[in-house]
Amino acid sequence: MAIRYVDARHACANPDSFVFNVSDLKEHLQRNIQSNSWILGNAGYPLQTFLMTPFRMAEAGTPQARYNTIHSKARNIVERTIGILKSRFRCLLSVRGLHYSPAKSTQIVNACCAFHNICQHFRVELSEEIATASSTEISNENLNIETEDEDAARRIRNNILLSI
Repeated sequence: MAIRYVDARHACANPDSFVFNVSDLKEHLQRNIQSNSWILGNAGYPLQTFLMTPFRMAEAGTPQARYNTIHSKARNIVERTIGILKSRFRCLLSVRGLHYSPAKSTQIVNACCAFHNICQHFRVELSEEIATASSTEISNENLNIETEDEDAARRIRNNILLSI
């Protein structure tokens, strides 16, 4: 549950997919991700050849619904990591907010992520109170961003669907 990449330059009111679209990570993944390797995004992200998203409006009992269930379980670790980060560093909770300049807030978020990784590396346990705290759900706007590779991405996702 280490944090591998963080881009805290944008206020929390921006959807995750917007932050991703303007990040260096997206460009890096487009250039460097190996075939048959993907990252997972929720429905707020655009389907791309390196970014697999759930099927929209999948009917119960269909292969698409099964794919979505497996996809959701795989993404769960991301949500748990964010929950642990916010529990460990309560200043990151949206109800409290960081009342600093954007530059200072970015430094605080980056430092919290670095400290989280240090805690993970040295197996620093969360207190029982923090460990059982409910994680905050991250909401994303559903953005329908069309990409040039959307057809190729659909073929990849369908091939994954057929293999499960």
